[in-house]
Amino acid sequence: MRFRGKSGDAYADAAGYLCLYADEIREAVGDEVWKREIPVLRDAEPFSDAWARALRAVHDAATAADIPGGLGLGRTMGGGFPGDPPARSTGWVCPAGRCSRVVVRNAADDHARASAPRCELSGQPMRLVE
Repeated sequence: MRFRGKSGDAYADAAGYLCLYADEIREAVGDEVWKREIPVLRDAEPFSDAWARALRAVHDAATAADIPGGLGLGRTMGGGFPGDPPARSTGWVCPAGRCSRVVVRNAADDHARASAPRCELSGQPMRLVE
């Protein structure tokens, strides 16, 4: 199953939020959830049923750990969590196309390729887009 439209956007945003705050979320949800679900998120086809179930499980664990809104899968009308990244022409994106995480490139960052942020879920450097 492939998610389309707003549903897919919500899951991509949730995966991006998880990638951005991986250390904090891991500490909050605990090693049991992390070790069970993160390998599925890393290895399953993005937006497949297995991938979505694993992301939902981390969201539920984050919500239970008192992270307001979990990973953002339970958005209400008019909500903005997690927020959209600022519109810029250059930056880094998920190296595997599994989430919507964007790290905006600073115009003064001349050593862009050497200082590429890393994807916390896969360990790969994020992909520079200009």
